[in-house]
Amino acid sequence: MKSLSIFLAIVSFACSSLLHANSFDDGLKAANEKNYKQAIHEFEEVANEEPQNSAAFYNLGNAYYKNKEFGKAIWAYETSIKLNPKNAEAPINIELCYRELTNGNSWQPSISGLQRMIYGIGSSTWAILSFLISCLIAYSIFSLLKHKNTPWKRFHVMALFGESILFIGFLIAANSSANFPSNNDFGIITVKTSPCYLDETTKSSDFSIYEGAKVHILSEKANRIEVELLEGRKVFISKKDLRII
Repeated sequence: MKSLSIFLAIVSFACSSLLHANSFDDGLKAANEKNYKQAIHEFEEVANEEPQNSAAFYNLGNAYYKNKEFGKAIWAYETSIKLNPKNAEAPINIELCYRELTNGNSWQPSISGLQRMIYGIGSSTWAILSFLISCLIAYSIFSLLKHKNTPWKRFHVMALFGESILFIGFLIAANSSANFPSNNDFGIITVKTSPCYLDETTKSSDFSIYEGAKVHILSEKANRIEVELLEGRKVFISKKDLRII
């Protein structure tokens, strides 16, 4: 009975993977045929089922862009970058989206080029490098103790100092890479909207937030989300007007 359950689970997983692969291929086919609404449908299906699939979000962004849904395209590209910081095309496409919007917003990268490089290498690689450096540190300490009264002492001290700095840097990079996805709580406004509230009770209609604006997510309450704008203003907006990265 247990073997049958395992077999059925494997078959189910294989069928699911095949279905998602077909949806991805159908999305590419629809995009090539300039049927962008169908492409959006197919890539959204893949993205919903495989939320870690960077390629699905990137192609979804392309489909949104071609369909002139620039706010949603920015969200999809940003999500692709979050999943794969090495994606070099997505930042370029985001800038193209903002040029199309021409509403005063511009791309504010969540991470710098240096951070993109660090996160792209991956936490596992940084952890391995940290281990290798720790081995060098151990060897340098051994050599320093062995040659403490020789002309090589200064060399070993300098080597130990440099290796220690590298070790700390690699550990920080490994930790940052591991925590990057969970520390990136931003959202993209997908349609021009007026904030629901400036506080819990006061309605606001004196300004609008434009499509493509990036906001920092603070909290979620029922059908609205508390966000902080880049200039520091905190407001509540409707969930339907925003997509979380």
